[in-house]
Amino acid sequence: MGGGNGQKARMAREKHLEKMKAPK
Repeated sequence: MGGGNGQKARMAREKHLEKMKAPK
């Protein structure tokens, strides 16, 4: 698991999940 890279990917994944979950 990378340090900063892992955190960046996690943030992007969370944002992506929110977009997919958001009913638009």
